[in-house]
Amino acid sequence: MKTTLTEAIYGSLATVFHRSKTADKSSFKVFVGKKRTGVAIFGGGFYTTYDIEDQLKDRMIKNYGEYVFKIIVKVDHFFVLDKNARQQVLGKYTPKQKEVVKKIEELVSGDDDFNHWSDDGMLIYVVNKYPEVDDLIRENFEGLIYTSKDDGRCALIFNPGKTYTKVVAVAHVPDWNVNSKTVEWKKL
Repeated sequence: MKTTLTEAIYGSLATVFHRSKTADKSSFKVFVGKKRTGVAIFGGGFYTTYDIEDQLKDRMIKNYGEYVFKIIVKVDHFFVLDKNARQQVLGKYTPKQKEVVKKIEELVSGDDDFNHWSDDGMLIYVVNKYPEVDDLIRENFEGLIYTSKDDGRCALIFNPGKTYTKVVAVAHVPDWNVNSKTVEWKKL
């Protein structure tokens, strides 16, 4: 099955992509919790990208494996790191989440690195600078949407077992020099 791939959000559902060393979705290992490790800059969870092109980079294959999964995830209760984009999704948040957003925005009100988000190497700095913000996000939202210089728009699902997440297809893409429109997907 060949599909033209572009990121799409249908209401509160987003199509995202994840690299793996195996085509078996049951082998996904997700570390849940806030501990940060090498590539898990925002702590535990399931890291995905919105665009297939971001999964087709040579470093993605080397670091994460030859398979790409296409996943549908409900993102209406994800915290959006970019302030302008966050304003567009406020209507989908619960009243409690709206209060948390207000508190977070008060805590970071004078910080241009946080408020005018662009990942030019400031990613670790921002999350380490605000542990209280990190706690508020993890305690009140199901995930985090952010943009990374290396990976584009990303969605981190804190706990896929508690968030609507459906793996719909897998593709074997062992070569970084691939046109995303020719990727062949196997339905799952």
